[in-house]
Amino acid sequence: MKAAMLIQRWYRRYRASHEAQRAYTWTIFQKMEYANEQDHLKLQNFFNDLMSNKQLLASLGGDNTLMAAMNTVRRRSQDLKSAKDMVPELDLLKATEYEAITVPLSYTGFRLEKPYRQNALEQLIDSVKGKHRIHVRYVLEILHEARNVLKTMPNIRHASTSLSKKITVVGDLHGKLDDLLIIFYKAGLPDTTNPFIFNGDIVDRGFFSVEIILILLMALITNPNAVFINRGNHEDHVMNLRYGFIKEISNKYRQLESKKIRRLIADVFGWLPVATIIDHKVFVVHGGISDATDLKLIQTLKRAKFTSVLNPPLELDDIQLLEHHEEPAPEPTGKVTDSQAFLKVPEMDSAEATFEWKQIVDLLWSDPSPNEGCSPNTFRGGGMYFGPDVSRAFLKANNLQYIIRSHECKQEGYEITHDGRVVTIFSASNYYEIGSNRGAICRLTAPDLHPHFVQFISTRGHKRLTMKQTTTTMEEKAIKHLNEQFFAHKADLLEAFEVYDPANTGQYIPNALSRNGMKQYCPVYCHATLNLT
Repeated sequence: MKAAMLIQRWYRRYRASHEAQRAYTWTIFQKMEYANEQDHLKLQNFFNDLMSNKQLLASLGGDNTLMAAMNTVRRRSQDLKSAKDMVPELDLLKATEYEAITVPLSYTGFRLEKPYRQNALEQLIDSVKGKHRIHVRYVLEILHEARNVLKTMPNIRHASTSLSKKITVVGDLHGKLDDLLIIFYKAGLPDTTNPFIFNGDIVDRGFFSVEIILILLMALITNPNAVFINRGNHEDHVMNLRYGFIKEISNKYRQLESKKIRRLIADVFGWLPVATIIDHKVFVVHGGISDATDLKLIQTLKRAKFTSVLNPPLELDDIQLLEHHEEPAPEPTGKVTDSQAFLKVPEMDSAEATFEWKQIVDLLWSDPSPNEGCSPNTFRGGGMYFGPDVSRAFLKANNLQYIIRSHECKQEGYEITHDGRVVTIFSASNYYEIGSNRGAICRLTAPDLHPHFVQFISTRGHKRLTMKQTTTTMEEKAIKHLNEQFFAHKADLLEAFEVYDPANTGQYIPNALSRNGMKQYCPVYCHATLNLT
């Protein structure tokens, strides 16, 4: 008996030590991810400041090449608010037309034929499993048909379980095809008796974003009343440029083909609804809410003009300046401001337009917080932190029971916070590294709609690794990434160390350095060490 208790005590300590290692590693990975997002938003703020500086733009009036490039960048997400509204639409349809594209007889992959039926979805999945590249004609056809379906849908869709008696919510997939296939294996394919909500962040980071988005859009075309696709913060062409989706398209298709796909898919992302409400009880959104979230206002927004929430529509005066190179009147504030870690509020044509933009940003970028109130999400650089009181007030005002959101990787694939009022679901397993986290889906059954979670790990090799091997592998990868951060900030770190250690003793206190400005040199280092010590 005594021996058994000793063995049990040893094993518990052994498990606890590995769980502690795993938690430390997880902290490093998560802080690095958020630091990358902050860097991206800082760069975006800089370019937005540059593009909105009227004096600078006027001084560049003679440089036609630069002005043409800047004009092209800004037109990606602009609403001209004039009779010219139809011109971009007609131009898009003409530039991405697919019917004239011929498919060679030698092509053995997926072929799409009208009318679109459920077996088309099954054939597409089989073709993707067989590693066949989908022909550009069918890629464009799926995107066009999905765009036509999405244009008929409201900003906030309503899902019902009156027929199916159940519904499945899928979180972030991030281009991980194996996870999607496991989800379909466990929960079945979408149809009228088996509805699905895909809660954003479908693309980027993984290697199969093209295949996944085509499968989900094909499911939407064949079952428009049973498939709900919410927009995430990565359904944004500016994010796609940095996090891999644009590069993936360019690698899989030739230059002219990829250009058409990129242009059309950016527009399709703009037409994705921003939220779904299940049975008037459960609010499903990618990021979260804020104390200013107004569902009635969100329903009235023209969501398609926000092709990118990081690159929102310009003021009309700025658009005319870019087009005509007219010199504006001098302004005392006409200089480029310093970029900040938090996504900057753009200069739009009215306070109302700015408020509308913020509504979308909060839905796509916000995270729950254990603290009361609402504050800027400085960790990510965009959206808000919303506390239990904000969740409670939002649910009461809209007569809802709870919120399902995604946007954050969780070790077990899900998390319940705010006294059960906020559920986070994340469906990309092994997100940071093999064994770093499980994926999960959330199944809701009528009439109570209580959440039930199904967990999974997609990598077969993970089953053959022991707990120690998994932890060690994760830890080595985390340290490697952390060392890269040290190297990138080496000069600044050494300069900071000399201030606090002029005698070069090699001794310092991380907490003290962090409190005294160390964060400006290496945020990842400070966040990690503060959580590990």
